[in-house]
Amino acid sequence: MAKRTFIHIPKTWWGAVVSALWDKVKRYGHNIRSPHWVRYHENNPNKEEKVVTVLRNPHDRVVSAYFYLKNHAKNDGDTADRKEYIEPFDNFNDFIINWLERAHKEQSHFIPQFYYIWRDLLKHVNRVLSFDCLAEDTKRFALEEFGLEDVTVPVKNKSKHDYYLGYYTPETISIVSDIYETDINMINMINTINTTLSPDESLWSIIS
Repeated sequence: MAKRTFIHIPKTWWGAVVSALWDKVKRYGHNIRSPHWVRYHENNPNKEEKVVTVLRNPHDRVVSAYFYLKNHAKNDGDTADRKEYIEPFDNFNDFIINWLERAHKEQSHFIPQFYYIWRDLLKHVNRVLSFDCLAEDTKRFALEEFGLEDVTVPVKNKSKHDYYLGYYTPETISIVSDIYETDINMINMINTINTTLSPDESLWSIIS
């Protein structure tokens, strides 16, 4: 059976899926700093293969990205981005108000999720895993696609922070909602469709 292509959107715990299914999926990365990087569907416009990704609530993802760069940047590029994007600001909300408008256009962890998979989610991605129930969705993916049972889904590269809503003010919630409107609409679309489906048919884990 051919490997599935996993489009790695930053701060969606791709490592958990790849670690659980390391010999079944191949990662397509997000090194936007490289002059050779292009989005998967630009690089493979006619390729017939199954594509999977994970989507995450943008408000949650922004908090995770902020604290990852602030406290856990692991490579030279992320360290440089921490100095440019995070350190000049007093706190999370200061960053959101004064810098997220720029960061979401330039820094890989803050670039909207739709950018990595294009706006037409159902056309370009065959299977979507939900960050909110990633272990369950990954196990279901492993069983239905590869016949694997008892798959362990480890936590990888988790940034340390409290529950994400505790960091926001009404103003910064609104800013993130506006900037990531397309991401939110993608997720809401899936949730809306799911209200008409049985749990076994959930679009969060569908194969087209």
